[in-house]
Amino acid sequence: MWQRGREADLAGYEVVWRETTAPEWTHVVPAGDPISHTVELSKDNVFFGVRAVNRAGLRSPVAFPAPQR
Repeated sequence: MWQRGREADLAGYEVVWRETTAPEWTHVVPAGDPISHTVELSKDNVFFGVRAVNRAGLRSPVAFPAPQR
């Protein structure tokens, strides 16, 4: 889950992940423009993140999720 950005040119979001030993993001799933997305993977061996994409296709830096308790 994340808070939607207020940028006028926001096109949507991407959920990314990688193995804990990988130095770069290896998987990308376009999530559209919701405020949450479910990926059917175990969280044990991967890092997840989310990034915004604008209408020109430019991507923000990846943000890591904060744990929910």
